Amino acid sequence: MATVILYAGCAAVYGVLAALIALAGRPSRTGFALAGAAVVTAAWAAAVAWQPHEPFGSLPGGLDLLRALAWYGFVLHLFRRSVPGHPRLFGMLALLGVAALLAALATTFADGGAPVASLRSVGLDLRLLLAVGIVLLIENLYRNIPEDARWHASLPTVALGGLFIYDIFLYSDAALFRRLSPVLVDGRAIITATVAPLLAIAAARNRGWGIDIHVSRGVVFHSATLILGGSFLLGLAAVGEVFRRFGADWGFVAEI
Repeated sequence: MATVILYAGCAAVYGVLAALIALAGRPSRTGFALAGAAVVTAAWAAAVAWQPHEPFGSLPGGLDLLRALAWYGFVLHLFRRSVPGHPRLFGMLALLGVAALLAALATTFADGGAPVASLRSVGLDLRLLLAVGIVLLIENLYRNIPEDARWHASLPTVALGGLFIYDIFLYSDAALFRRLSPVLVDGRAIITATVAPLLAIAAARNRGWGIDIHVSRGVVFHSATLILGGSFLLGLAAVGEVFRRFGADWGFVAEI
């Protein structure tokens, strides 16, 4: 019952966010991208509320991946607007997201729509890869914008960065303990709804998103996300090895 309430509330929050953006005059392309991502997020949350016992079934699982694609596309659009003139880096980041998404979609439906719940396929790893790829894109967006212009991108990057860092934590926990944590699945709805006001404030203070952000001369591919993410996953692997060797029943404590 709690899952239904939390995800239904999350769907309502993003439905309101999309409506507010649509009613705020003439949205720019960035506004349309944000509204579209909000609509897909609302549809995903509604699907989970409809099928609370299968949060990664065919419908909610497919919409979850489309939600990730929508937010990836939104951040990629911000990257192209804010760091123009570097098509190779943009193309590489776009290809990374599309490849991970297509592979994850393929495994979702090939495994009967429950790759995370069954944990018998590479679907979980691909979802984890997609979440890391989104955080990597957010890092490169923020760090390639000059410091005097970062105020405009701070709220979206903090909101979406937190959202997909939580996804990394959720999928890592599932891989370590070989099952989905109902608490973390419910917490995902709370985290998703919590970042919506940050996105609403960003849309309100950047009306039209027609901000002239100066181009950074030294555009560089930053990889701190990969280093930190890899270290985190190695740490989880070490914890899992300790559990296997000593048989310690510390699952709940380790999850916290």
